[in-house]
Amino acid sequence: MTPLDLDVCNAATYTDDMQEDVLTTELALRLLRNRPVDKPFFLQIAYLSPHTPTFATQEMLESVSSRTWPLPFNNSEGVPFPAHCLQSNGPDGNQTRCNYAALMEKVDSQIQRVLDELDMQGVLDETVIIFSSDHGEMLGDHGMEGKTRHYQSSTSVPLMISGPGVAKGLEIHRPVTTMDIAGTVLDLAGVEAHQAMTTKSLRELWEFKTSCRDLVYSGHSYWRMVVKEINGVTYKYARCTMECWREGMASCRRSAHHQCIDSVGSSFDRCSRGPL
Repeated sequence: MTPLDLDVCNAATYTDDMQEDVLTTELALRLLRNRPVDKPFFLQIAYLSPHTPTFATQEMLESVSSRTWPLPFNNSEGVPFPAHCLQSNGPDGNQTRCNYAALMEKVDSQIQRVLDELDMQGVLDETVIIFSSDHGEMLGDHGMEGKTRHYQSSTSVPLMISGPGVAKGLEIHRPVTTMDIAGTVLDLAGVEAHQAMTTKSLRELWEFKTSCRDLVYSGHSYWRMVVKEINGVTYKYARCTMECWREGMASCRRSAHHQCIDSVGSSFDRCSRGPL
């Protein structure tokens, strides 16, 4: 739990109007309303939530307080992520799935405000919208918190694209990388990427059902991983320079800090493919 100075941060001073994602949206709407209407536009909105510190206003907590949340997977370390929301009489910074859900719900509502503005301006149907995130969150899975792990809870993020020329209702399960969002934006805008850029366009995924990359990769500090689809199975190979597999995954711990995982068939990295 992140302690709050209640003399500074309380139900009267930290309201929905002062929440950081609301303020971000206000700035985005101001930019949209002042853009040159006779020219194309590009706008990137970077919401902080859901992210630590997990400060939630009283109004946000009231919205989710009656719900329950799935317990973490393989939480042998006993990291405190209860299924129910903690009692609170005002804003709090509890690092819980309840607060995390409240933050996600707040971002959802703010994105809707942006979509409503585009609709009101009459440009929603001709605007390409891309939604993604830079990382996930362990939230107690495998007894861990944070984002710096190779597990799916940390590395798998949403990627949704809509707009003119993008097939509606199409779900693609091939591994992709957020590095290619930039290349996709440039491609859709008819701009050629600089030769020094490694980004590629994802357009061929929804137009031709083919991948622009043979594999994708990621890493952070002491680990690296590559992800590749082979005969319909998405394999993730992760290697660490130190012990990075937790208790409850004994078959993994016998390996030399590396593992090949069916990341779709084993969404919580149960090591179903065994060590290499």
